[in-house]
Amino acid sequence: MTQDGIQFIESFYDVISTAALHTYISALPLAPMRTLLYSTYIVESVAERPWVVSNADGVCSQPQILHGHNDGVRSVAFSPDGSKIVSGSVDKTVWIWDAQQGVPLGEPIQGHTGTVFGAVFSPDGLRIASGSGDGTVHQWDASSHRGNSVGIPGQLEWQRNRVLCVAYSPDGSQIVSCLHDSIHIWDANTGMAIGEPLVGHTGRVDCVKFSPDGKQIASASYDKTIRIWDVQTGLTIGEPLYRGSAGGWVYSVAWSPNGSLLASGLRYSIHLWDMQTRQTIFNLQGHTGNIYSVMFSPDGSKLVSATGDWTIQLWDTQTGQCIGKPLQGHNNIIWSVAFSPDGQLIASGSLDKTVRIWCIQGKQPRKISFTPCPYPSSATATLVPSNTPSFHPGPPTNDTTFSYMDYVGGDGWICTSTGQRVVWVPIPGGKITVDLGSLTVEGRERHKA
Repeated sequence: MTQDGIQFIESFYDVISTAALHTYISALPLAPMRTLLYSTYIVESVAERPWVVSNADGVCSQPQILHGHNDGVRSVAFSPDGSKIVSGSVDKTVWIWDAQQGVPLGEPIQGHTGTVFGAVFSPDGLRIASGSGDGTVHQWDASSHRGNSVGIPGQLEWQRNRVLCVAYSPDGSQIVSCLHDSIHIWDANTGMAIGEPLVGHTGRVDCVKFSPDGKQIASASYDKTIRIWDVQTGLTIGEPLYRGSAGGWVYSVAWSPNGSLLASGLRYSIHLWDMQTRQTIFNLQGHTGNIYSVMFSPDGSKLVSATGDWTIQLWDTQTGQCIGKPLQGHNNIIWSVAFSPDGQLIASGSLDKTVRIWCIQGKQPRKISFTPCPYPSSATATLVPSNTPSFHPGPPTNDTTFSYMDYVGGDGWICTSTGQRVVWVPIPGGKITVDLGSLTVEGRERHKA
């Protein structure tokens, strides 16, 4: 509750400081529904107001916090349809979450005897692969939580047998995993190893990813190199991408959706590589910690990064510039980040034991729908100008759509004809549609003078 309260105040500071009573009218209804703060106080807030928020499509003024793990979260990933999130944790469990409601689906998946360092959905969304410090890779049924185990053979001493990352091939037929300084490819249907382990790194391999066409694998290692492997032959393609002592250990890699770029996370910096020339095109600076996770947006226009400095940053892949301010909220190392398939959400997992869901303000319109409050109210929500209909207490007789750029100021307030503030809208610059008793606010990009 305390953490929810802190983030609520930070997200809605402007509206609360401007009109404190609108904490209940304009701020609380837009808070994530599954927070303890929302469930405790929302009933009290539904009274004596002209409008009630009936739907907030894509509006997320603060991150949604998913509680459940008993220890740090090492891995997060969205399902292919974006409806679920899977997380793996130091508590040795795998959780599946409803991405919209922020609640767990079923009981935690148990079976590993060590930290779950990686957990991902298969491309068809029917299975989950997880890799653990117990030296095994497991597959699970994503709907029933039952699955067949895929064991990694070999007797290795404990310090060397941690599976630190797993990834499916684009067609779902193979799984790649990294086991200390070697890389293994598995048949996802039979659980059998495909070929010999890929060897060449001289340090721990922290991350492996298939290329979008499934023909190559990129690996990031503590030997300060990135290697590109041919899946069919098991051989490296060209020389390793060296960063040397200046770049330090390589913690993470990610392919762009079309395979033309590769991102690598190092200490304090991220490198974007042109995979045709194998040259660095951008050196992204700004973090003050190790970059443990990077991922491209589905359209390739953005890159997200998570670090040991407890922040998440978005980057423009065309310019190499930061997009907005860092996302803050976690209070420990952030090990993993993932874009949703539509590019509108980011999931993050941290050693603070939480998974968080962040909303990205993209170019797609967002909508908030309001309906007249079912309780008696003395307030009248008549929008300016004066020739627009009064929406409360009676419904309008005709459908009406009009731009509200002139009626909602830069502070986001919808006002009555007398200037009374009715409701605060966090998406100024779009249109209002009145449809038989309901009011829908549809936002666009902020107006540029």
